[in-house]
Amino acid sequence: MSKLKEVHITDSNLRLENNIVKGGILPNKISELTRTVTVAGETIVEGPLYAARLSIEAAPLEVTGAVFAQQELYVNSNVVGNVTFRKAVGSATSIVSRAAGCQTTFCSDVNSKSIDLNNAFVAGSIYG
Repeated sequence: MSKLKEVHITDSNLRLENNIVKGGILPNKISELTRTVTVAGETIVEGPLYAARLSIEAAPLEVTGAVFAQQELYVNSNVVGNVTFRKAVGSATSIVSRAAGCQTTFCSDVNSKSIDLNNAFVAGSIYG
């Protein structure tokens, strides 16, 4: 594991690359409800994560809190490595993980209108 940098959440769009986030990524203002979170490298989020759109471009990623994406949670098809969600994951629209080289693990429930998972393990229930 490489040395991870601590990041403070203030931007409307967030790009995480080799970061550790102490606490959650939650909106504090109305403008942050439309925040896009992009994971571009090794990242650990120690808390809940809210994003209008969550895009995972690289692994490993671990989120220890609940995750909600208003529009979409998308794991790019070229991602290689482990993506782990420790608590419930939900999206109002879709959850998509088609990456053959990525081991996506959901340690709790998955809930969305549209769910498309390949090479994934779900320890809870799938509601979709």
